[in-house]
Amino acid sequence: MDPIRILHLGLGDSYYGTESVILNLYRHIDRARYQFDFLVSHHFQAIEYEAEVEALGGHVYRQYYKFYEKDQPGYLSPMDFWASHPEIQGGIHYNLNAFGVWHLQFLKAAKQLGYPIQLVHSHNALHGADSLAMARTQLQATLLRSLAVRNSNCRIACSQDAGHWGFGGSSFERFPNAVDAGRFAFDPEARARLRAQHGLQDKLVLGFVGRLTNQKYPEFLLEILRAVNQLREDAVLVLLGEGELRGTMEEMIQAYKLDNVRFMGWVDNPQEWMQAFDLLLLPSRHEGLGLVLVEAQAAGLPCLASDQVPQEAKVTDRLRYLSIQSPEPWAQAIQTVDFSYDRRKGREAVAAAGHDIQENAKRLEAIYDQLLRQHPLGSARGNTP
Repeated sequence: MDPIRILHLGLGDSYYGTESVILNLYRHIDRARYQFDFLVSHHFQAIEYEAEVEALGGHVYRQYYKFYEKDQPGYLSPMDFWASHPEIQGGIHYNLNAFGVWHLQFLKAAKQLGYPIQLVHSHNALHGADSLAMARTQLQATLLRSLAVRNSNCRIACSQDAGHWGFGGSSFERFPNAVDAGRFAFDPEARARLRAQHGLQDKLVLGFVGRLTNQKYPEFLLEILRAVNQLREDAVLVLLGEGELRGTMEEMIQAYKLDNVRFMGWVDNPQEWMQAFDLLLLPSRHEGLGLVLVEAQAAGLPCLASDQVPQEAKVTDRLRYLSIQSPEPWAQAIQTVDFSYDRRKGREAVAAAGHDIQENAKRLEAIYDQLLRQHPLGSARGNTP
């Protein structure tokens, strides 16, 4: 019997947090039973994970147009898309990071056609409108949230905060983000090799992994570094990731006369960099969970995070939360970190806390199974196997 194909919607073109979550699940789910296909913007010509998706048996579709693009050649409405792809029998798994009318129309069409799986997976949470852009996002969520609830038959969220943001007072199931704990387990040989390669042997390496965007507040990292520089001379800030704030940060670095910042861009070995770091910093303005913190804790890495990051990210005692009002407490906290901790304990601690990807993949299969029992395969109009 062929595997049941499920359409994933709401992902971007790079390995950000949500993409990492879904690709992790895809790698470990029983692909003889379930296959993932991905619908992305037709603007995305190069997708970092496309080759892997195809190698795993999935497809990436770009037949995706917003309402204002209806006059473009090749436009397909949501209904037209479903009719054009009868191979996608299972339904839709909508990965919700920000509410978009066009995403919700695909979800609505799936419900109208009677697909068994109409799942919404909330990955984000906004704690406050500290900028005009965030205020608009909050307003958009308020207006569109009910559409996501009405047109879904299953709702899951990576944290309580993400569930309340995505679904308001409607019911949902908490589905914690998980990592391949073994992949991030502490590796002293990788640590020594990478530190030697980049001249970091005698440095205190402060690490950041993520997009250089407003949500992550990467400019605050430079404020923290300035405060740390007042206390010690061996600190280096290493940044893994790219984003629209890189130029702003480079201007700040020049203005602050900082010579101990390294932009590495996107790398294909973040698990090795987790070994090379001495400490991970995440001063985000908001997070759905903060998957990178779980990965870091699997590596036994001490972490400092914004108090706007959900408490569910704290799966070991290696994570501490701090306010992003001032950088000085972060610098003081760095000074008090116990670096004698046996980092090999991290993998076991993360797995014991329920954040191991093997168990999470089985749980997702069980969710799909239940929906298919409730709505037998082949019940979707015009899309029978």
